[in-house]
Amino acid sequence: MDKDVLTAWFFMIAVWAIILCIFTTIGSLAKKRGRSFWGWTLFPFLIPLGIDLFFLQIEGVTFAFLFAPFLVTYVIGLISVLLSGKTQEKRMQEIYEEEQWRKMMRD
Repeated sequence: MDKDVLTAWFFMIAVWAIILCIFTTIGSLAKKRGRSFWGWTLFPFLIPLGIDLFFLQIEGVTFAFLFAPFLVTYVIGLISVLLSGKTQEKRMQEIYEEEQWRKMMRD
């Protein structure tokens, strides 16, 4: 394997790792709403990753073109998790905790 190709792959993997860390913000928002952290983190990350791996086989693909799908899926994932709301279990847990606080204050 050519040294330049190896350097390019190392750089791509490093950038993908940084992007995965950014995508964990979607997962943390999902977890606050009672949803799966890793499901909401990995699903929007793996879709453009698969697209990238397909386009890496084509000669002359620009660097910016490889990372544009990540921006699109990040925005779509962020909007989706914000619009999805809390799960029924999470709402019930919050109501129970509020009632416990009220009971402590009354006693």
